[in-house]
Amino acid sequence: MTFSGLSNYFQFSSNFASFNNTSIFNVVAPSTYGGAAENARFYDLYDGTYHIQYLRDSGTGLLHTKNTLWQSNLDATRYTTQNAPTAQFLSSVLALSSSSDLYFNNLVQSKTSSLNVGSAGTIGVIGQRADILPITQFLGNYQELIVYQSNQSTNLTGINSNINTYYGIY
Repeated sequence: MTFSGLSNYFQFSSNFASFNNTSIFNVVAPSTYGGAAENARFYDLYDGTYHIQYLRDSGTGLLHTKNTLWQSNLDATRYTTQNAPTAQFLSSVLALSSSSDLYFNNLVQSKTSSLNVGSAGTIGVIGQRADILPITQFLGNYQELIVYQSNQSTNLTGINSNINTYYGIY
């Protein structure tokens, strides 16, 4: 999928079944983070109660995850080491009922703090926040999104390796 402007996003036709432990793998090649794309949401998945978001913070350029299964409705986990690049990358988010972990090109990222981010949408979206807030658009190519509604931590390395074999990312 190519997201090239303000009105480009993919909205699901229905919500996911109930989130409990969810593993998400995605491959993207962003083109820019300027303007309305500074707060890019790679996805904002929703099950009717909880949101799982993956985003870039405009203030720091760092990647964040939001998992309202275990965080308050406005907090997102900030990772200390990884800025969101404009080159193709693979990321894996383990959104568990007790924590969230981010793997960037198969390397686990260190957590540092929380950031206040919102979401008021009622259905999941790829390429923007669920409430279709224009300042949260993603610009670039979205090549793959795999969602397991289970904890895939024991299979994470194998799944990442298979994806990397196909795309040749790292």
